[in-house]
Amino acid sequence: MKRILLIIIVLLCSIRGHTYAAERLERLVITGPSVSETYPLLRMSAVSKLREIADKIEFIPWHSTDQLRAMIAANQVDFVVLTTVSAANLYNKGAQIRIVNVFYPSSTWITSADPDVHSLKDLKGAEVVLPFRPGDMPEIILSAVISRQGIVPHRDIRFRYVGSPMDAVQLMLLGRAMHAFLSEPATSMAILRSASIGKKVKAPLLRKSIDMQYEWGQAYPERPLIPLVAVAVVGNRAASPEVVLRFRKAYKECVSWCLKHPEETGKQAAALFPGLRTNPVASNIKETRYRMQTGTEARKDINFFLSVLKSENPACIGGKLPDRKFIWTAQ
Repeated sequence: MKRILLIIIVLLCSIRGHTYAAERLERLVITGPSVSETYPLLRMSAVSKLREIADKIEFIPWHSTDQLRAMIAANQVDFVVLTTVSAANLYNKGAQIRIVNVFYPSSTWITSADPDVHSLKDLKGAEVVLPFRPGDMPEIILSAVISRQGIVPHRDIRFRYVGSPMDAVQLMLLGRAMHAFLSEPATSMAILRSASIGKKVKAPLLRKSIDMQYEWGQAYPERPLIPLVAVAVVGNRAASPEVVLRFRKAYKECVSWCLKHPEETGKQAAALFPGLRTNPVASNIKETRYRMQTGTEARKDINFFLSVLKSENPACIGGKLPDRKFIWTAQ
C-alpha cells in the first residue's frame, strides 16, 4: 500500500512539474526602442541571460511603430518594450500580446529653448513638436493634460508632427523649433548636445521646461502616475509561467547592472541605436529610477490611463478598453 501511495505521489508531482515546465527554446527574441527601459534588454542579450531556457538570446532594436507592428504580427519577437497605448491597440486588433510589467514614473518632458516657459499655459499660442503621427502617444497625453487646464489642442497650442524623437531634437538644435514633447534619453541628448554646440557657435540652449509626469498628476490626482511604458510577452511560445517569471528576474538583475555601469550601458546603447551617444545615455541612467510593477499590480493604473486616452481618442487604443486577458497572469 505504501509503495502504491509513493508511486501516486511521484506521478502527481511529475504532472504538476510538467504543467509549469517550459519547453526549451532554440531562440528567445527581445526587442525595444531607444528608451531607458530597453537598456536592461541589451545587457540580457550580451551576457546570454535566460540561457537556462533558451539556447540563444537575441536583441533586435525597433525604430518605428510600423516596424514593431510588423514584427509582432509575424510572431518574430517574444518580449517587447513598448507603450501601454501601443500594446492595447495591438491587442484590440487581434495581436497575441499581454502586459508583463509596467514602469513608473514616466520620464516625459516638454523640452524648450525658451527660458520663460515653465508651465503648459506658457505654451499658449506656440507650436510644440510631437514625435510620431497624429493619434500616437505624445499627442494623446499632451491633449489629455492641457484639456484639463482649459487649453484647446490645435487651437491654443499648435502641434507639429515628426517621424521620431531624434527628428524633433534635430529641429530644435537647428533652431527650427522651440518646444518638443520628448522622453528619455532624447531629452538628455538634446540638452547635452545644445550645450556642446553652444560652446562653438550661437545656438539655442535647451532645457527641461515642463515635467509631463508632474502635470499628469496635477490633472488626474486620483491616479497620478502614468504607466506609460511596459514589457509585454508576444504569442504563446514564451508565455509559460517558467519563462515569464525567469524573464522578470533576469530583467531586475540587468537593471541593477545598468545602474552600476552607466558608461558601459551607454556604449551598448550607442552601438545599437545610431541616434544615441554614450554620454547622454550614461547621464540618463544615473537619473533613472526603474520602478517596476507587474501588470497585475498595476491593473487599476493601466485601466485608468487607457480610459482617459479612450475619452480623448478611442482609436489610439483600438476603440475599446482591453479585456482582463490583456494582463499576463500565471495560469
